Amino acid sequence: AMPTDSLPLPALHAFEAAARHVSFTRAAEELGLTQAAVSYHIKRLEERLGAPLFARRGRSLALTEAGERLAAEVVDAFGRLRAAVGSETDAAGRHLTVMTVPTFTTHWLAPRLGAFQAAHPELTVKLGTSIELGDSISPDLAADIEIRTGPGGFPPRVIAHKLLDVRLACVVAPRLAAGLRQPADVLSLPLIGMPMSWDAWFTAAGIDAPAALRKPAPDFDSQAASAQVAAGGFGAALVTPDFFADDLASGRLVAPFPLLVDRAKGYWLVYAADQRHRPKIRAFRDWIIAAAAAARA
Repeated sequence: AMPTDSLPLPALHAFEAAARHVSFTRAAEELGLTQAAVSYHIKRLEERLGAPLFARRGRSLALTEAGERLAAEVVDAFGRLRAAVGSETDAAGRHLTVMTVPTFTTHWLAPRLGAFQAAHPELTVKLGTSIELGDSISPDLAADIEIRTGPGGFPPRVIAHKLLDVRLACVVAPRLAAGLRQPADVLSLPLIGMPMSWDAWFTAAGIDAPAALRKPAPDFDSQAASAQVAAGGFGAALVTPDFFADDLASGRLVAPFPLLVDRAKGYWLVYAADQRHRPKIRAFRDWIIAAAAAARA
């Protein structure tokens, strides 16, 4: 028989919790051990591997390269074990919290969410919105699943899948479309929404459009609000056509030019790496990745 010490499970368990929290104190609390015991277990692993797993940086703790490598495997393995022994039968396994940016919620996710709920009657989905999720790379998640916008480059403790690219088209109410023969004509209208997005659009169109040439217009950080104001005939807005397919199909909004500006950003599905084996996370991930692929096609 193999000596049990050939796989030091208690030490690996202590390391797994310490790596997840990046804190010996919080690992000790979770495992019901003293901080000294956690520290001892990790020291044993380090001696065995011949490499330090954690480094002190001033007052804070960080995983070393060897620590990151081991954490990737060990956190994954314990995640599988937790899922296998059915920790999902508790209430936490039945409630799925999803936080997303506003327009994605109203114009993309909400209309499709009924299909997910119908396929997973055992789960209760709680959907929230937050404008804080734009360009956020923080590893601290506000929910089981987040949909964030940004250029990518997420920290190692979260897993991110790109669902959609942020591409912007100019849209106006039908009665304004007739007066727009070329992109430069847009300067005759108020430009609704974020000036930086308009900067990118004019650059892509090859038009010099200094602020002095632009008419004043409300600046919203939500595409949905911009699109509402544009549909009312006030001016031109920039939106991601994927979100406004119905308005464009019905003619409530018109895209007078084929120009689509890629903002080098995406809408990302984000969740904690240590949660990736949980059935509820898996179910939502697989569903939304398939839904996004179907929408792109």
